[in-house]
Amino acid sequence: MICANCLALAIYQPYSGLDSDFRNTILEMLEYVFIFVFTIECLLKIVAYGFVMHPGAYLRNAWNILDFVIIVVGNCSTALSWANLPNVDVKALRAFRVLRPLRLVSGVPSLQIVLNSVLQAMVPLFHVALLVLFVIIIYAIMGLELFCGKLSRTCVHPDTGLPLQGGSSSPCGFGHSARHCSINANCSETKYWPGPNHGITNFDNIGFAMLTVFTCVSQEGWTDVMYWVNDAVGNEWPWIYFVSLVVLGSFFVLNLVLGVLSGEFSKEREKARVRGIFKKRREKIRFEEELRSYLDWILQAEDIWDAVGDEATFETVENNDAKYTSGSRLDWLLRRFSRLKCKKLQMLPFYSSKLRRKGRKLIKSQAFYWIVIVLARVIKPLGLSVLRSARLLRLFKVTRYWDSLRNLVASLLNSLRSIVSLLLLLFLFIVIFALLGMQIFGGKFKFDPFGSKPRSNFDSFPQSLLTVFQILTGEDWNSVMYAGIQSFGGASSIGIVVCVYFIVLFVCGNYILLNVFLAIAVDNLGDNDQSEPETALPHVNEETLQEQDDEKMIIDNDNIEQEEANFEIQLCNGETQRENGQFEQLNNNNNWSNSDGTKDETDGNNRKRGASLLAKDDSFGENCRKASLLHIPPYNSLLRIACAKLIRHAYFKNLVLLCILVSSALLAAEDPLSRHSTLNDVLGFFDIFFTSVFTVEIVLKIITFGLVLHEESFCRNAFNLLDLLVVAVSSGAISVVKILRVLRVLRPLRAINRAKGLKHVVQCVIVAVKTIGNILLVTFMLQFMFAIVGVQLFKGTFYRCTDSTKTNPQDCRGVFIHYDGGDRTKPVVEFREWVNNDFNFDDIRNALISLFVVGTFEGWPDLLYVAIDSTEEDSGPVYNYRQAVAIFFIAYIVVIAFFMQNIFVGFVIITFQNEGEREYENCELDKNQRKCIDFTLNVKPQKRYVPSSQFRYKLWLFVTSSYFEYGILFIIILNTFVLAMRHHHPNPITEEVLDFLNFIFTSVFAAEVLLKLMAFTIVNYFADAWNVFDFIVVLGSVIDIVCSKVGPGESVISMNFFRLFRVMRLVKLLGRGEGMRTLVWTFLKSFQSLPYVVLLIVLLFFIYAVIGMQVFGKIAFDDDTQIHRHNNFRTFYSALLVLFRCATGEAWQNIMLDCSDRPTVLCEKAFLHEDEEASGATTCGTNFAYPYFISFFILSSCLV
Repeated sequence: MICANCLALAIYQPYSGLDSDFRNTILEMLEYVFIFVFTIECLLKIVAYGFVMHPGAYLRNAWNILDFVIIVVGNCSTALSWANLPNVDVKALRAFRVLRPLRLVSGVPSLQIVLNSVLQAMVPLFHVALLVLFVIIIYAIMGLELFCGKLSRTCVHPDTGLPLQGGSSSPCGFGHSARHCSINANCSETKYWPGPNHGITNFDNIGFAMLTVFTCVSQEGWTDVMYWVNDAVGNEWPWIYFVSLVVLGSFFVLNLVLGVLSGEFSKEREKARVRGIFKKRREKIRFEEELRSYLDWILQAEDIWDAVGDEATFETVENNDAKYTSGSRLDWLLRRFSRLKCKKLQMLPFYSSKLRRKGRKLIKSQAFYWIVIVLARVIKPLGLSVLRSARLLRLFKVTRYWDSLRNLVASLLNSLRSIVSLLLLLFLFIVIFALLGMQIFGGKFKFDPFGSKPRSNFDSFPQSLLTVFQILTGEDWNSVMYAGIQSFGGASSIGIVVCVYFIVLFVCGNYILLNVFLAIAVDNLGDNDQSEPETALPHVNEETLQEQDDEKMIIDNDNIEQEEANFEIQLCNGETQRENGQFEQLNNNNNWSNSDGTKDETDGNNRKRGASLLAKDDSFGENCRKASLLHIPPYNSLLRIACAKLIRHAYFKNLVLLCILVSSALLAAEDPLSRHSTLNDVLGFFDIFFTSVFTVEIVLKIITFGLVLHEESFCRNAFNLLDLLVVAVSSGAISVVKILRVLRVLRPLRAINRAKGLKHVVQCVIVAVKTIGNILLVTFMLQFMFAIVGVQLFKGTFYRCTDSTKTNPQDCRGVFIHYDGGDRTKPVVEFREWVNNDFNFDDIRNALISLFVVGTFEGWPDLLYVAIDSTEEDSGPVYNYRQAVAIFFIAYIVVIAFFMQNIFVGFVIITFQNEGEREYENCELDKNQRKCIDFTLNVKPQKRYVPSSQFRYKLWLFVTSSYFEYGILFIIILNTFVLAMRHHHPNPITEEVLDFLNFIFTSVFAAEVLLKLMAFTIVNYFADAWNVFDFIVVLGSVIDIVCSKVGPGESVISMNFFRLFRVMRLVKLLGRGEGMRTLVWTFLKSFQSLPYVVLLIVLLFFIYAVIGMQVFGKIAFDDDTQIHRHNNFRTFYSALLVLFRCATGEAWQNIMLDCSDRPTVLCEKAFLHEDEEASGATTCGTNFAYPYFISFFILSSCLV
């Protein structure tokens, strides 16, 4: 009945208004039957178990409570429908009946683990949710203070008040860099344009501001909001607001969800493992007891099998029975079982003949005939080659001969058990929200009489499933939410309330359930990593030694250039030294201090590779003394000794590092648009100078160490090879490769390799590249298989005519009338063209690129609906022609995006964890014990100031009392509510009241500061960081009030900056609550190693930004593309913003297309050079955009 009820809800066809059909009428009648059956079930259980008053009663079970609520709601809905109350409708609640299948969880242990881990994580996730809500509220109030009413103005006709650009208008402003209107237009508000996204995206009140901030935190549509704000107020500073919001709200805070889910899943799986061991032991004891009783019973029973069967058949068995001793009851039982087995073997010919007869009967049956017909209909559109592509699975046979790949596949299979259970839970989740969406939004997305209905809607069960799955992946979920709000009357009515449905669906699906995939991957990979040394120990020695040599070449410091030997310091080996607050003990047997302060390392005749054992009259190692470049100069010449001393000198190293930094900064300052500008000419002279410096450095090193033919020579070091490559490509003719010079920024890593965090980050990145090789191979094999299937399904079917009324290339000729933006008053005559989709499956290359874009969750719904509408080769699209092909995209997203990409990220996380623990692999202490010792060694006593004066002591008791703290906390909460009451078009009286309350709150906080200054004195007051923060906030608030009262029309700085100090008071709330304090402490502790990762990220962004300036800087602006006034590569600043947008995944594939080699990617004529104009070059796109953006997205995904 549960499945039948779900099926009935699924085949229900929603219509707009009160429309219905015969099928819906029948389903409504069946609804009464379901309610009656479920009510009877509920009553019977209540009679059997009791209601609630005793243990084991009906309502003492959570699932029974769920059933009871559903039944009560269903009966109430039925009663209200019989009462003919049209204004009361609770039919949407009947969708909650599909929660009944969740009772199947009790019978699936693996599903219990996943669901219990999610439920157990709700408590710590609640603290994460509070932290996220806190960030959203802070940024929403900041948006109220900065952008309230700014997005409601647009360019309108001065007479009619109609927006000049219709519904696609953008905000305008009066700032220096804001969007200005033309002479014949005014920048003002109009009733014909409520604002961006039909007035939903704005900061006009706290509700809309929080919704806008949340969409930005979800990384969907945040660039559109930033561009609209730039049009309204200018582009000088709003980027700080939005970039910091994405970094704090998305990259940091929301990633805490992964840590919580991963920890809870590990705990729950460990509990399940312990329960499983206990059950096995208990089952073993029970089985042994039953077997003992069974053996006693057999000994007393009659032996009825002695006379059965042919004696010749049991001859072998009898001979084998003679081997057993007759004194053992177990041996006697084995003989009986052997005879039974032989009896079964004797019956095999009979069963085989019977099976053949059954097979012949099945082939001749009507059922088999219809199965063949159905399969033929299914396989025909797919093509036989689609099934043949499964042969590629044979490639996985290589795992039998590849140990590391076999271990990887084992971990994938280990994860698959939990993944299957999660997929079942995910499917139930999607079905529930799809049915609920049908009940709420079915038939209501046709709200624009002149426009088309959005493809993502809830008008049928299959389409509702696709829409919910799209929201689950997070792609354009905000657009579906905006359409849902519009379907209920828009933002100005009750329709804004329906955003709760989409927010709950997005949060529970995207942030919780999808993060469980990564939590399972990390947990299983961690277990597999622990068991790997036991399973693959014989194969590890040579590979480990080779990897250690490779890592040593890349990571270790160039010991030839060091003045003294570096010794690794480990607490567990007892070799510790007191340095920077930590204890270390020198191994005095191997270290001697010379009179000049240098240290020599002597350990007999054996010296470590790369150690520089320099005496007073010796400047390089033994291998370097015996080798030189073609013996010119000789190995013992004074020139080589002088060069060695020069390159080892600290001043020389610092000079080279300074040249690297300055030359890198000058690369960013180059103007890619004007090749012969004065700035570029000046920078060219600096370029020659720095190239000369780097060339001299390389020549000195080659003279000192030789070139390549001996150990410790120049070309035996990876960093030296990088230097040589950089200098080699420094020619001005190679403008693109010239950027490799920036890689010299990596050289400071060699000078600061004593910094533990940075060294570990570099090691982890290099080791991770080797570790993820296998997962990349497996992922590429799977993606290649999907690409072949995609080519077979969709090759040549994505073509269409620009005139939607033509469906074949023969008719797609001539001209047609197109209405700009759907406005019937703006007809445009265009030529018909037969064009292909930007992403298609015409060949393997295009299929791989298209699938990669789908795997990033960007733009995949558009490609999905193009595939659904596709028909045949050289034929135009037909609406929903083959909806079943959605299975292909869903399967790819589940296998690659949900599973394999999370395994990829899991590998990176596990690699970082393992590399962080590698130096302690011989330590007898675990991680927690080491942290405890480190904390004990580094802990500092907290000083508590107690004044000696009686007056100050009483005042100190007052300001440190809990009553005073709770009072200030209450004032902060009241201040938060007052700040949130601000809105657009306020009542003048309300504005005055809010300003007065702000003055009162500022006075209270100022009084708090004064009281604490009197109690603690100035020195002790400013010794606390929170007090310093309070003082700065109060000082900024006072300046804000003074500026607003003295010159309200001229206080631009006050309006845009000092008002933010009002919001900063909310930060004090972070110190309240144990769970919140723990999260904040964890958040702050992560910043200890973050600067080193940030250094790598900055280097990555810097290199790609300068390359983008040089390659894509001349592309002309076009508001219909992604290269426009807000998003371009004209300057270093704008290039960084483009790359940050790509790192968040915001329509990065469209930017790639608009930079590729296409006829529509035109050059800005003002920036073309004479030689380019002479050659007739009009396009500036290049196919270099594909590797550029794809490689950046992969690298940024790994690091960011």
